[in-house]
Amino acid sequence: MTNTEREKVVTLLKNYQSYKYAVDNYVSESAYTLSVSKLDFAPRNGSYGSREPGVLTHSSEQDAADYRMYSRLVQMIEGALKTLSDVEYEIIHYKWMKGWTLKEIEVRRNYGIDSTKAIHRRALEKLAICFMFTEPAEILPVQNRSVPGETQEAFA
Repeated sequence: MTNTEREKVVTLLKNYQSYKYAVDNYVSESAYTLSVSKLDFAPRNGSYGSREPGVLTHSSEQDAADYRMYSRLVQMIEGALKTLSDVEYEIIHYKWMKGWTLKEIEVRRNYGIDSTKAIHRRALEKLAICFMFTEPAEILPVQNRSVPGETQEAFA
C-alpha cells in the first residue's frame, strides 16, 4: 500500500464520525423544517403561503450537494468496514474512530503488539482496496460558503 492510499484511508476513517453527524443533522433539520413550514403562513410578496424553500434553515444548493456527498461517503465507509473481520474492525474502530494508540489497544484489549500492528496493517490494506475509487470530501471553510439570508460576518 502506498503512502497516498494509506493517507486516503486514514482521512476517510478519521472523518467518518463527522460525515455521519453531518448527514444525521441535515436529515433531522430537514424534517424539522418541513414540520415548521406547514405552520408558516407569513405573507410573501403580498400574498399568503409558505416561505421560499431553504429560508428557515439557511440551506443552500451547496448544503444539498454536501449532504449527497457525505451520505455516499458514510455508506461507502460503513460498507467497507463490513469487509473486515471482527478483530480487524475492532482495531480500526479503536485506532481511527476512538483515537487510541496501537499500544493502548494492545493493553486494553489484551492483544500482542506485533499482532496488533499486523492486523492493523492488514485491515488498512483491505480498506485501501475498498476505497480505490473513493476520495475524501473536500470540506470548505465556512467563510467560503454562501448562506442565503446571512452575512459572512455572522460566521466569523
